[in-house]
Amino acid sequence: MKNVAVSISASVFSLALTGLVVLAANPHPGGARDLCSFMIRNPYLRSERETYVIGSARSDSVQVRISDRPGVLPRDRYPYRDSTPVFGQVLRVRSVYGANGDRILTRMAAGDSTVVLIRYSFNSMCHTFPVRAWLDTGIVYHFTMLLRPDSEWTAGRPTFDSEVWPLLAVYPPYPTRMRRPDFDTLLTVDEYASLVKVLPIRADPAQYCPKALASIAAWAHLHEPRSELYPANEIIRVMQWNCGVRREP
Repeated sequence: MKNVAVSISASVFSLALTGLVVLAANPHPGGARDLCSFMIRNPYLRSERETYVIGSARSDSVQVRISDRPGVLPRDRYPYRDSTPVFGQVLRVRSVYGANGDRILTRMAAGDSTVVLIRYSFNSMCHTFPVRAWLDTGIVYHFTMLLRPDSEWTAGRPTFDSEVWPLLAVYPPYPTRMRRPDFDTLLTVDEYASLVKVLPIRADPAQYCPKALASIAAWAHLHEPRSELYPANEIIRVMQWNCGVRREP
């Protein structure tokens, strides 16, 4: 892990401190970013409620029925009272882990590997709303999602909300859009999934930091030199900063 213990640059500090995660939606005005971003300290934590899927988007979409919508922060949910129709995109699942993984695997074993994904954006007041932001087909993505109640599944397909706030809720579209030189080479979707699996569940940092840092260091050692690529390098730095690890200047 040669380059992990380096000083965090001003840009990385800015990311960690302001939670640049909210830029994932990108079309929002600066005021929305300023208002929402301060609430997010460490975007690279898992939730016990999240389902993680590796799969690809299909070209078809379906109208869905939802009673609520996720908020910008992970545990917030609000009633959905808008009369505007809501649509989700059909995904073909290749593999799944995390919450509800067994249910999806059972369906896949029975011959149905499709689910429905609803994506969200937010306005200048941090109010979220569903959007028709279709993903390109023929590309394999890693998704971070929350399963909706069975009563709101669409045509019997498990129906999910995409997380609103994680920068990497759908990986890797965001870094590929940025077109920064250091994003030329990224972790593969499967490599990214292997890193997500060792990230800590949201909890008191005093509880997760020692174990999390050890797990991430072990992952980095096994994946050298790939651990120096985005987003592994950034996740490691942000996690160390949040856990109070000091690096040599």
